[in-house]
Amino acid sequence: MRARVFCKAFPCRDVDHRGYVVPGIAIRPSEISIVMISEACPPDPRDHFYARGSPLFQQTTVQAFRDAGAEVESMRDILDLGVYVTTAVKCSKTAPSIGSSTIDECSRLLEKEIALFPDVRAFLLM
Repeated sequence: MRARVFCKAFPCRDVDHRGYVVPGIAIRPSEISIVMISEACPPDPRDHFYARGSPLFQQTTVQAFRDAGAEVESMRDILDLGVYVTTAVKCSKTAPSIGSSTIDECSRLLEKEIALFPDVRAFLLM
């Protein structure tokens, strides 16, 4: 995935580029039918959905799926349900809001990322 979706120049000035994450996970794109998109990456990349261990974004996402009745323990379990989770903004926020130029820049990356999944039937915008 990282080979196809990446930021070349990091032009955005209202995000922290040290928090840049594009998931580098092994998936079968044809098995993904739902893409869930949250706002931005966490301040610490070790808290991203697909980071090793028990990252914060994974914990909260797994709990949300459990609350909805899914029997999941990890992001791998969520992927196995056909749900891919990502962020609209690939860097972490430095303020409560994100500027329109950053949204425009990151929307191009998100568009490339979404294009990797030919069988998506639903998008969940968080």
